[in-house]
Amino acid sequence: MGFNTTVYIHNDEVHQIEKDPEFGKKIAYAIHSVGVDGPTRIEGYHSQVIETHHADNHIVCVVGGNMAQEVGNGAHWSEGLDMRNDEDKVKLLKNLADRLGYSLRKKPSQVKKEKELVDDRTEIAEAQFSLYDLYDNGVMPSESSVEDTGTWVEDGDMMLMNFWYTNPVVDEPYIKCTFVVEFEAGSSDIKECHVNT
Repeated sequence: MGFNTTVYIHNDEVHQIEKDPEFGKKIAYAIHSVGVDGPTRIEGYHSQVIETHHADNHIVCVVGGNMAQEVGNGAHWSEGLDMRNDEDKVKLLKNLADRLGYSLRKKPSQVKKEKELVDDRTEIAEAQFSLYDLYDNGVMPSESSVEDTGTWVEDGDMMLMNFWYTNPVVDEPYIKCTFVVEFEAGSSDIKECHVNT
């Protein structure tokens, strides 16, 4: 997959950079020169090449105070992290903390709030399942009946539960479906209910 490089540009130098026909060569030289000792200054500028790494790795850098510095390797591509996703950002930070000898965890109050939300959603979802007419909504024929239900599982802002019903019209004794209750983001207000067959 090749290599990637992080370059820090000091914006006060942009007017100088745009007039410098050799700037590309200077960046290239700095990329070739960067090493384990840290960032390499681009010749004639405060701007720097911070680090270079194999593209399989997700490197974390800090930029501010007219400087930049590599913090460390946060993840490998094989972990399948998507940095547009907040949960994956947290996974990367946990990886980085672990490599530095620390652990990262949510604040207890936040964990408690999330558990309370899941408990509320589970109770609401259970009530919705008991009220949902599986016959009128075309899920089961009138001769069928629900034989077994699974446990509620959280999936983002949805609560899911598998259930099985009998259908004497077909040879298969049990047919599996999933009851889905979708909630408004971060709340226990119901958005919709439906069944995946």
